[in-house]
Amino acid sequence: MIWIAHTAVGPDSLSSDAGVADEVEAVSLALEELGLPYAAVTPEPSLLDFIHRITGNGRDDLVFHLVESYQGLPWGESWLAGLYEALRLPYTGSPPSTLSLCLDKRRARAVLKDARLPVPTGLPLGGSVEDLGPFPFPAILKPACRDASEGLTPANVVRNLDELRERHGQLVHDGFAPLLLEQFIVGREFSLAMVQRPDWQVVAAFEVSFSGLPPGQPHMLCYESKWAYESVAYEGTTTNPMKGDPEIRALLSDLAVRAATELGLRDYARIDFRWSREGQPCIIDINPNPDISLSGGFHRALDSAGIGFTDFVRQIIHNARHRTHGA
Repeated sequence: MIWIAHTAVGPDSLSSDAGVADEVEAVSLALEELGLPYAAVTPEPSLLDFIHRITGNGRDDLVFHLVESYQGLPWGESWLAGLYEALRLPYTGSPPSTLSLCLDKRRARAVLKDARLPVPTGLPLGGSVEDLGPFPFPAILKPACRDASEGLTPANVVRNLDELRERHGQLVHDGFAPLLLEQFIVGREFSLAMVQRPDWQVVAAFEVSFSGLPPGQPHMLCYESKWAYESVAYEGTTTNPMKGDPEIRALLSDLAVRAATELGLRDYARIDFRWSREGQPCIIDINPNPDISLSGGFHRALDSAGIGFTDFVRQIIHNARHRTHGA
């Protein structure tokens, strides 16, 4: 039995969580095509009932892990992956160590930097910015332990210390601490979709266009540009298959595979880059277990690479079974 584990979605859920229903539908359709028995299940409200269900068929059970949070906490994605491991259940996606690492942008950034992979100049921020010292502006404040761009708005791009003080105080007040301060790289933005088949393959590279944003608005993907479908930020940004620039694509692909390996990503992932005006790449975001809904960017990436969604689902189920049972 394939158990499609997903976040419990209610009327107060964030837009980024509400999209999980589309992911469940997409995976369900693929499993029907594959002729595999399946059922959707959520760990809430009863974790014990969840455990009883996903362990009911012994060796035949497998969890398709789509959980984004548990009881409103983003760490639930990694906690539940750890539960599957304790139960010796095969499951899709990255392991708990990687999920928790990538949820903390400060730690993930440190791993990449230690591996000599390019990241923007940056540092973690506590409750004050007064002892910051010299820092290259413009800069961007990122909630360090939030997923799906929560807390990320155009106002997070700051041009000087006064703007940094004001925005830092607001984000701390709104509950988005801890924070990561990074240099805001002015330039092009790329997103690379990756699948393990069984080695890592970059199946598609997209470039983000900010041409529809109002004059003066920072060229960045914020929460609204991803999840608020009628917003100016959403309407003003588009992603298109990367055309030309084979040298840039080759370099970014190499960096993406190296980053995935260093961080321990599994099965599928998305890695985002900035390409500076000086021609230097920087890794700006790591996404294990990215959104795979039919309307999402990862599905578009599979389409552009000629990979059917059902074939993708078959591949990562095979990966999960092979990891656990060796066959």
